[in-house]
Amino acid sequence: MVIIFIIMIFVALLTYIIPAGTYDTIIDAAGEEVVDPNSFHYISRSPVSILEFFKAPLNGLKKQSSMILSVIVICSCFRVVNDTKALSNFFTAALNKLQHRAILLIPVIMTLFGILGSTGALVNSTVAFIPIGLVIASQLGMDRISAMAIIYLATFAGYGSSFMSVTSVQLAQEIAGVPLLSGAGFRAVVSAIIVLSSIYLYHSLLQQGYER
Repeated sequence: MVIIFIIMIFVALLTYIIPAGTYDTIIDAAGEEVVDPNSFHYISRSPVSILEFFKAPLNGLKKQSSMILSVIVICSCFRVVNDTKALSNFFTAALNKLQHRAILLIPVIMTLFGILGSTGALVNSTVAFIPIGLVIASQLGMDRISAMAIIYLATFAGYGSSFMSVTSVQLAQEIAGVPLLSGAGFRAVVSAIIVLSSIYLYHSLLQQGYER
């Protein structure tokens, strides 16, 4: 919070220094309102006052209330799953049953985490599931890097090619002024290909090493 507050002060001070300018919008051939790249012109500065400075966070929360609510709901739901250790207990029980055949569970785990990453439901909290990878690694005699890759590789392969993540895709689309989840079908296919490719590559490498 301190860092964010310092950044806010810095940006507010810049409104007294940097000249203000704007672009005009025009209607293109498709009937859509777009920015005219050749229309930039300077306008009179309107520096941020002290009152506006302190009102800005509240105005921002109000303007993006729907997006913020979506993030809160999604994160809260995942927090419940994480705190109850539902996923961890499930995978631990499965690993105990499979024993040395735990390698068969790797594609299942990576697929699940790839989906969670692709939907944006799981990103920063991935570290909480590293113990699952460590349990698999101990069963198969793998090192800790391989254990982390089981969880991280699929999750961030999904997140990097996400088709509906609230914190990246939807937020960016709202800022850009394009319809929410536009092109989601194409991105979902691309995300599935990337996630499945990473799982196949990782599992193939592990299978070769395991057989040796």
